[in-house]
Amino acid sequence: MTALKTLVFCALLTSWALPAGAAGPAARRPSVVLVVLDSVRADRTSPYGYLKSATPGLSRFAEEAVLFENTYAGSNWTGGSFASILTGKSPFAHGLLGLRDRLPADVPTMQSLLAGGGYETAAFLTGSAAAYGLSRGFGHVAGGLSEVRMSSHVAAALAWRGGLPPEKDFFILLHGNDAHHPYDCPAGEAGRGGLPELGFDFFAYYNNTLPEGWDPARLDPAKWKKALSYREDAAFLAALSGAYDRCVTQLDGAVTSLLRGLEAEKNRPLLVIVTSDHGEFLGERGRLDHGWAFYEALARVPLLIRFPDGRGGRRLPALASHVDLLPTVCGAAGVACPAGLDGTDLASGERGGARRRWAAASGIRANSRTVATNAAYLEDGKKLFMLNRRWRLFDLAADPGEETDLSLERPAEFLRLAGSYLAFSGAGSVALRSPLPDERGKNCFPPRLPSPAPPGAAPCEAARFEAFELARLGNPAAAAARLAGADCPAETAAVNKELLRLYSQAYAGMQHLDFEGYEFSTVPGRWGAAQGGYSVSYGAEGGLVCEADGRPSLAAGCVPPAAALLSCLEKYRFDGKAGEPPPGGALERALRKAGYIR
Repeated sequence: MTALKTLVFCALLTSWALPAGAAGPAARRPSVVLVVLDSVRADRTSPYGYLKSATPGLSRFAEEAVLFENTYAGSNWTGGSFASILTGKSPFAHGLLGLRDRLPADVPTMQSLLAGGGYETAAFLTGSAAAYGLSRGFGHVAGGLSEVRMSSHVAAALAWRGGLPPEKDFFILLHGNDAHHPYDCPAGEAGRGGLPELGFDFFAYYNNTLPEGWDPARLDPAKWKKALSYREDAAFLAALSGAYDRCVTQLDGAVTSLLRGLEAEKNRPLLVIVTSDHGEFLGERGRLDHGWAFYEALARVPLLIRFPDGRGGRRLPALASHVDLLPTVCGAAGVACPAGLDGTDLASGERGGARRRWAAASGIRANSRTVATNAAYLEDGKKLFMLNRRWRLFDLAADPGEETDLSLERPAEFLRLAGSYLAFSGAGSVALRSPLPDERGKNCFPPRLPSPAPPGAAPCEAARFEAFELARLGNPAAAAARLAGADCPAETAAVNKELLRLYSQAYAGMQHLDFEGYEFSTVPGRWGAAQGGYSVSYGAEGGLVCEADGRPSLAAGCVPPAAALLSCLEKYRFDGKAGEPPPGGALERALRKAGYIR
């Protein structure tokens, strides 16, 4: 009898794996449950080796799931990552880079494809995940802009599923925001450990990266200095880490409740996916929060998949990414995916580990759209990395903390990866179709000029504004002189002087690279940059080529113009790619609720 049952079970698995139209007994397709845990780092969960946070639910789930040890996010902020999860496309293709972007209406999504295939679809979202056009196509959407605990979403999702006819297949998307700052989760008698209010102002001051357009008159030097002092406060960092861990544990409890509720689906195959949209800085590099750069703390996320065929209890070192989730869902559901996706089906890919590369970009700015301010490319353990127009090269195997930039030490490797990044991310087919759109000359980055003081500003106010503009442009001496020559009351002058010191320090720390002395040149199909006798050009057919005095070169002198060319391409490759932003009111509420703007 046992042997007979085994044969029947194997036959059912085989029939599920057969392509559409193949002979064999019909097997029910799986329903799909996708759980996205906001801001949860892979290295802060038990299945990935973290011992301080209690995530027994994820650990039990890992025993029956396939755990992908090296999964990389689609972006470093919620909107960009959700877009990659739901479309199977990288940010270079879907174009949702910044806070004012919106997923174009003609891009197919996981929910629209499954709904077209006869699935009932529901999303339970929190905060800004409801914006940017990402909820379009769901038959049922709950949560919206309000802050809802994951446990409430789980209860609502199970109730919604319970109201469906037994024969109806379903897709549920659950978004848990509990571990997003301010990490305000129940902590028993310990309370919040004496943490300050972790609001927008605190993060802006602590991170020393003020939003563009933030009026200097609104800055408070006392709050700014206090926030910076927490960087060296071991007690604060320990309390912050503990508060974050408690929130991850709270999410884990919600996942446990979800999995327990799904046990009622005894006669229904299920594909269950648990991942995170991005990681979180918890004091590393003097940073909190996310949306800045693609260091491993933000880029690596957990990914556990329980396939309907019963495979599980395995850990796979193969590279995976958010863009792989849509092809995986399509394959399991028997729904045709659109052509040209950037991901692959992990149900087959996990046997071969075909993915070797990953790339992402983002542009978190409250007042701009579709401009890549940071990007990354990973290939065989080597990582190319852009922040503030500076490109770095890291060897993750030898330097997992990403401390040592090897770009000048290994110029040949830098150039090879730069060319691979441009080809892999589609620069050849997007950014090179026309010459530079800048009509002011052959320069991707014309000199930055200070903005004029607001019309009608009082002399003291105008002097402060102009001084801060000079500091922003990297001229703190001229800024101090302009402020010193202003006719301001003594108390105001003292405040302005201290603010200018902090402001200059913040902009100096950003290491924003300018490109004076570089000559940029373009013709349709090939862009170039030259400096100091070295010239670098890139075209879709010939790839990236460096020359010194007209001869091919792989010298360190090739790296600066190559980095300049990469930054130039990132500036223009997204022209016209984003959809129209939603009405200001809804988006503004979402961004404020998520803590991105005031």
